Amino acid sequence: MQEKRRLNILILSNESSKVRRLKISGAWLYLLALACLVFLSGLVFLGWHYYKTREARMTLVSLREENRIQKSKLFLFADQISHLENEISTIRDFDSKLRVVANLEPPPTSTLGVGGPTLNDHREEMILQGDQAGLVEQMKTDLKRLSNEAELEKGSLQQLEGLLEGRQEQLSCTPSILPARGWLTSGFGYRISPFTGTIQMHEGIDIANAVGSPIVAPADGLVVKVGREYGYGKVLTVKHGYGIDTRYGHLHRVHVKIGQKVKRGDLIGEIGSTGRSTGPHLHYEVRINDVPVDPRKYILFGYPESTRIAQSISLSR
Repeated sequence: MQEKRRLNILILSNESSKVRRLKISGAWLYLLALACLVFLSGLVFLGWHYYKTREARMTLVSLREENRIQKSKLFLFADQISHLENEISTIRDFDSKLRVVANLEPPPTSTLGVGGPTLNDHREEMILQGDQAGLVEQMKTDLKRLSNEAELEKGSLQQLEGLLEGRQEQLSCTPSILPARGWLTSGFGYRISPFTGTIQMHEGIDIANAVGSPIVAPADGLVVKVGREYGYGKVLTVKHGYGIDTRYGHLHRVHVKIGQKVKRGDLIGEIGSTGRSTGPHLHYEVRINDVPVDPRKYILFGYPESTRIAQSISLSR
């Protein structure tokens, strides 16, 4: 019978001359080789797995950063759309006011400014919910709508420009600026009277400020009344033509006289507290054919900053 193959390992000791013999059978050699192969394979697999995991982690970090940047740009874009909506709405409001002042037809119908939740609220809800896909689709729709709005407003302004040609005189005689700087303490319309406690019609607006604060003419016109009147105290009336008059009550001082022509921005008086008044303020009225209308419809611009107003006050004193 053939003898089985064995591996003989001789072990020599330095301390003695005795030789030790270690016999390993072929089966054990096979198992040992197999174990080494499995161990090396395991090392190679772990190394490859580590490399792939590290590569996947770096890719994930890169994708997360890219997603964060894209999300930030998306939200910024949504905010810019909201800003653009507000700008177009402001232009449209100005267009409407200008048409009221010039007694023109209202502008073409707009989709902006309708009631209910705004489109900005809808976009903010999508942002909070993390619905980026829905937000992108919504912004595409919004951009298309804003493009249509811009074209509509462009046509309206071109129409307005054509209608206003040749009406410079009428526009110069139409109130369009705030006559005094201050705080709006009471608007136009029915209110509870501070004196009687009953509901009464307030035919103008009240602008509160310190006594002596300047009042300017909101348009070109002719001074037709300077005096005192019950309730109004010291009062001033300017006739602007085209059926438009403006009235100023509770004045402290008047800087013009009857028959004097004034230009828009000219100093005409000072805020006071004469007549039935709870404190210093200007009562400002706009009348069309002697019918009071809301003066806020005739305020296109704020109070004018003019050095001649301050000079007029100093010279008059």
